[in-house]
Amino acid sequence: MSFSLLLALFLVITPIFGKSVDYLESIILYGAIISFFLFSRFRRSPPFVLHQKFILFQITLVLLYIVSTIFAKNIGFSYYGFFRFLFTLTLLNLCLTNIKDTVLSKLIHYSSLVYGSIFLLNKLSLLSLPLRPFNDNFILQIWGHSYLADIIIMAIPIVIYKLLYHSPISLKNKLFHYFSLILLLTVLILTNSRSGAISLAIGSAYLLIPKIKNIFKPLVILVVIFLVAYFTNQFLYLQESTLKSPGGNRLEYWRQSIHGFIESPLVGNGPNNFFYINKKYENLPYSNTNYAHNYFLESLALNGLPYTLIFFAFILFSLRYQLHRHPLNFSIALTALINTLLDPAWNSLGIFCLSLFYVFYQNPQVVVSSSKVSSKKYISLYSLAIFIIICLHYLTKTTADILYINNQKLPSFRFDPISLDNSLALDSQFLNRTLALYAHDVFLYQELIRTTPLPESEKYYYQLFSLSPKENLAQYSQLATYYLQTNQQDKLTSLLSFIDKNIISTTYSVKETIPLAKIYYQTALLQWNNHEFETAIDNFKSALNFSKGWAEFQIELANAYWSYGQKDLAKNQLQVECQKIPLSSQNCQDFLNKNQFSVPGSRQSLISLIDPRYLPLSDADTQLLASYRQQIKNNPLPQSEDYYYKIFEIDPWRNLDLYSQLADYYLHQKRFDELDRLLSLISHNLNTENHSTGPMHETLPIAKTFYHFALIKFDAKLYDQALYYFQEANRFSMDLMDFHIEYANALSSTGQKDQALKHLKAECQKNPINNNYCNLFFKQFNDNLPLPGRPVMLQKIDNLTPYYSYDSIKNSQF
Repeated sequence: MSFSLLLALFLVITPIFGKSVDYLESIILYGAIISFFLFSRFRRSPPFVLHQKFILFQITLVLLYIVSTIFAKNIGFSYYGFFRFLFTLTLLNLCLTNIKDTVLSKLIHYSSLVYGSIFLLNKLSLLSLPLRPFNDNFILQIWGHSYLADIIIMAIPIVIYKLLYHSPISLKNKLFHYFSLILLLTVLILTNSRSGAISLAIGSAYLLIPKIKNIFKPLVILVVIFLVAYFTNQFLYLQESTLKSPGGNRLEYWRQSIHGFIESPLVGNGPNNFFYINKKYENLPYSNTNYAHNYFLESLALNGLPYTLIFFAFILFSLRYQLHRHPLNFSIALTALINTLLDPAWNSLGIFCLSLFYVFYQNPQVVVSSSKVSSKKYISLYSLAIFIIICLHYLTKTTADILYINNQKLPSFRFDPISLDNSLALDSQFLNRTLALYAHDVFLYQELIRTTPLPESEKYYYQLFSLSPKENLAQYSQLATYYLQTNQQDKLTSLLSFIDKNIISTTYSVKETIPLAKIYYQTALLQWNNHEFETAIDNFKSALNFSKGWAEFQIELANAYWSYGQKDLAKNQLQVECQKIPLSSQNCQDFLNKNQFSVPGSRQSLISLIDPRYLPLSDADTQLLASYRQQIKNNPLPQSEDYYYKIFEIDPWRNLDLYSQLADYYLHQKRFDELDRLLSLISHNLNTENHSTGPMHETLPIAKTFYHFALIKFDAKLYDQALYYFQEANRFSMDLMDFHIEYANALSSTGQKDQALKHLKAECQKNPINNNYCNLFFKQFNDNLPLPGRPVMLQKIDNLTPYYSYDSIKNSQF
């Protein structure tokens, strides 16, 4: 296999790495690019070399990229973005000087058929594709879109060009290309890629219009079928899920990009920093994205005006060349360019290189024939300089990653001191450096708040609020509660005023806003007692707003109006305003009928009992939960894994059946790290003191999973963890004696026999059924407790049901 063919094959494989590259992927992807570069140095001269103008263009971009990195909001993220950019340039240069467009077009065509077939098999549930971290999937459909569409829309013009412009074409070839066209269009429709469909329609029109007379009828039929199928699919998708509107959030992202550009027009906010712009300028919370969905606007916001103008000017100049010389290349390049103005396609290294290959291919200002260049010294110096830089980075970063994976954190940090993944980054010894490198990282401040107690962490709260003012209700509540408890009234008043200006309560569920409502209420009472009546009434209103109209807050606001002499407003609050809230209207009417107005504070004991875990969900949350459950029903694990966590995020206290399903899946797939995290989440979310965790038929399956995981930990000699999971199994089993016996067996086996017997005998005395059961157990073993996890106990526990009767097993063995 020739070098150029091998390189072309690698190029069409690179999109599978997605937009973010993890540890293992970086070793493979970047290592392959370095290997190709080295191999190219030891072979005969390539057919083409880079033109001086193109090298100057790249050097200019690199220098501007460095400037943007130096002035970035988070230098650490831009640092990694800079080296990714250099790797991308290296791969692009190798492709432009070694690959023929005809060879690459064939590979794009064939690889798209392979990718598309895998996609269809997955759609038909004939092939299972695992979810990748952060949903960074290439083929698998996520959020109604598959990034597979980014390469499909390059393959379809290739097929169209073959059918229309290659003559004569054999019947066999024609049938194959028609089959390809139908399959690729079907896949594109099923990906729900709106930007892909629009880009393809515009880009392929350049090929279709000159042949319109010959293909008018079949083209009209094809377009009609495509449009009907596309909009039918879109309609069905949107009916099934409320996750996306037909336009997505693009206008919101573009608005944010413009604000980011205005903030720093010359050097931008730094590569890899769009999430900073997104959080700072979002109108509504959780419009989460790392990309602007428009590469031009994103480049303006992140790299600044000079970089963007130079980059896109050269692209437009090269497109003009392709327009007059290579119709197919122009069609592919135009399609890819339009697509990246509507979608984050070029944030994928593979798609970016494929697109720019067709933009720049054989442009005499980009590459020239090797035979026409007398001296290649300047080319070698430029390429060698880039290679040395990326090679050093690759060696240090890969070494650091390998050490980190092997839990050697300090040596890893020495090789890669920029890393934020390493927990040492938050160590007091390195914290100042980390804060300098990631000065505007929302997640860094969230972690610092989590690990640093107040008042030391107070400054981190305000950094977080300035970076993401529309979110972080939990952190707002934590700091406000601290000010309330420490009687820092001025700070509390200022913070609550900031919250009022930035938090739109209607965008959150009541379980998220009720803690803030209670704080506003407590603050209003303090102000009322200090005779600050008007200010207090304002905070009573805020409390009502954040409680979503809860009856007790309605009544307290009415009490405040009444006590302040505004009796008409008090009655209006209960007769008119409260009646707009169906869940509160009856309570308000009952209170009004009894005419029991009093000073504010009389409902304080009732308000303190309001628990967000048991408040009804909002209509929007209820619809979302129904949509996510439908996705889980329609898509088996692991495809639906992400929807489980979205349900747990909206409603962490119910949905025990889903907790059980996912935990059981992790257990059987031996995904123990994920299982460990999920069981910790279950313990945290269902760790209620005054309420049962749920009906036994819901909790018993979870108890069994805790039990089996405890045995795994016990076998691994992680005894402390095992004992913890045995205890959780007890709790979720509603204290069934079989689980207590196994916990006691585990205690005894770890040298805690006295404690084991004490625990077991205490549980035995709780009721007659337990006592009878224990007598059977001690009759068999006396005080010599066996090991946990014996086959007979495994079978007994696996066969337990919520309706299990101990009377039916009087003669059973342990």
